[in-house]
Amino acid sequence: MQVKALRILCLFLMLCLFPIFISSCGRPEKKLAPNNENTEQSSAKTQKPKELEEITTNIESIIENVEQKSSSQSGGESGGGSSNNQGGSEQKKQDQKDPLKDWQEEEKMVTDIHKKWNPLEIEVVKSGAGDNLRNEFELNLDSLTDQIMSQNVAGTLTSANELYGSASKIAGLFQTNNPPQADMLKYYTRKTLLFVEAEEWIAAQEMIGSITQQWDKVKTMLGEKNAGLTAQMDYAIRDLSNSIDKENKEVTKIKIEIIMDNIEKIVKEIEEN
Repeated sequence: MQVKALRILCLFLMLCLFPIFISSCGRPEKKLAPNNENTEQSSAKTQKPKELEEITTNIESIIENVEQKSSSQSGGESGGGSSNNQGGSEQKKQDQKDPLKDWQEEEKMVTDIHKKWNPLEIEVVKSGAGDNLRNEFELNLDSLTDQIMSQNVAGTLTSANELYGSASKIAGLFQTNNPPQADMLKYYTRKTLLFVEAEEWIAAQEMIGSITQQWDKVKTMLGEKNAGLTAQMDYAIRDLSNSIDKENKEVTKIKIEIIMDNIEKIVKEIEEN
């Protein structure tokens, strides 16, 4: 009796659920909304904006110009004074030619960076950059502007390099032939040089760790045919570390120059590959 009642109950449930089953089969499958995070990861990066390329060029030009001022400053300190027989007009002409007192070009370039950052910031936001990176760039740009307006050689070199690092991080958000990882390697190497110039040897040695970590990221982008260049860079970093340990300023500056030359070769190889 109980078995018969159970069968009747099962039959009743099947009759009730059958229309629902039929309607669900005929209904088109509802697609889930794509996950924004997965979509962002799978979508291709947009091309590097021309404004970012021009900003980077301006920063590099500022660094190059001010490095020349730094050399002139060092030469001026070691050189003798001018003759007292020189007249005021002659001294005025000399001052006009003095790169230490002429910062018009650097002022023009940093102003141009400000102007190009305005439209670039929109693209940076679209690329997914967080507020921290944008704020970092703006703080470094403001610092560079202040140092240039103050005609501070050492301060300008430091601020320009920090801004270069921020620009390299932003470049990583876009599609570019020039590897931003290698640009960050330049940033750490220049930062090491600045510590060496200030004879801050402990800070300079600490930068070797950053250079090594960044180099580990870059070397994976080189093929087996570049094994010689890879080994060359490994030895150059080791030699730099040794010269810093010895606190030999002139030798260390040469070792840094070698690393910068190697980076240029590495960038060329990566672009060709």
